Amino acid sequence: MNTTDSYLNFATTKNTSNLEVHNFTGISGDITTGGVGTLVIDLNTVNTGVALRDQRMRDLLFETAINPTATVTVVVPTTLVANLAVGQTAQTDIAAALNLHGVTANIATKVSIQKLSAT
Repeated sequence: MNTTDSYLNFATTKNTSNLEVHNFTGISGDITTGGVGTLVIDLNTVNTGVALRDQRMRDLLFETAINPTATVTVVVPTTLVANLAVGQTAQTDIAAALNLHGVTANIATKVSIQKLSAT
C-alpha cells in the first residue's frame, strides 16, 4: 500500500440532513498475492476539520486510549488486479470485515484500486 497516496474517507450526518465527509490521515496496509487486503486505521488521526469534534471522536466514540486502531479486511478479486495495467485504477463495490473495539462486522464499501507494479 502506498500510504502517501492512499486515503480513507467516511461520512456522517448531522441533524438528519447535513452530510459531512471526514478522513483518517494515518492508514497502512498491504495486499497478498491471493488478494487479501488488510487496512490498519490509526483512529487517533481522525480528521473532521473541527479540532473539538476530533477530540470527542477519539475519546468518546473510538475510545482510542483502549482501542487505538481499527482493521479492515477485504478480498480483492484477483481478476480485477490482473486485468489492470500498471498505473491504472479501478473502482468497485466490495464486502469487507471491519474490526472495531474487538468486534467484527461485515460492511459494504466502495474501493479504488491502483496497480502499482507488474508483480
